[in-house]
Amino acid sequence: MIKNCFTNFIKVVKVLHDTIIWLQVSKDVTICGQDYYVGCVYLPPISSNYYKMYECDIFYELINYVEKYSTESSKVFLLGDMNARTAIGNDFIKHDSLYGSIFDDFNHIFNYMSDNNLPVRRNPDQGTNEYGTKLLNLCRSTGLRIVNGRHKDGTANDFTFCGSRGMSVVDYLIVPFDYFHIVEQFIVSNFTSFSDHAPLHIRLQCKTLSYTHEQQNRNVSSSTFDSFRWNDDLKEQCYESLILNSGLLSQIVFCDAKKITRWY
Repeated sequence: MIKNCFTNFIKVVKVLHDTIIWLQVSKDVTICGQDYYVGCVYLPPISSNYYKMYECDIFYELINYVEKYSTESSKVFLLGDMNARTAIGNDFIKHDSLYGSIFDDFNHIFNYMSDNNLPVRRNPDQGTNEYGTKLLNLCRSTGLRIVNGRHKDGTANDFTFCGSRGMSVVDYLIVPFDYFHIVEQFIVSNFTSFSDHAPLHIRLQCKTLSYTHEQQNRNVSSSTFDSFRWNDDLKEQCYESLILNSGLLSQIVFCDAKKITRWY
């Protein structure tokens, strides 16, 4: 689901094995003058039957596409459930900066930026697994870095999964190390009754779009719909109406259930 004002600037470029969706965000709306390739990721656990459906290493496929979309004119972002537990392992190469006279003499040639100044990554999950090791290696080799536990507002340092064996951090936002500044918000939201994963709320900086009245009319759907606002003074009437029509509601639900059963 994409807002109408962005439909001309965001497109699906690749769906990989039904587990990774690649979106291209046009440089016309990014603040850095480069296209963004956003990988919306689900990596099934190696031990799961879902993983065994594919005759390939899905993590290896992910790395290949990260390298493919990482060019001088584009940047790669990864977001989603990667089933990777990384504890506080380094996602960067330590002691990789140039010092003193060496930096002065050669940095203008290599144009290399060290990320030693990245904030310390805080992670409440101290467990690790094979995917965690692979994810850290991916970060070190591609220049991508984990935002979880590093964002300035402090609401990114929390568990993202709650299961029968406990809580863990397996859902991530991963961005180029020199693009942390465009992440305006990153919040690990509260758990809900709809999933054992906590929703991730991300807001990236983008250009303000100015539309003419004609352009706005083209982007707005011609269909209309009714909206309703709750009035607390009518609460008792609403309750009575539901009671009086409970038989009709049951028939509708039962009828729809039969249709769904036949469809399956």
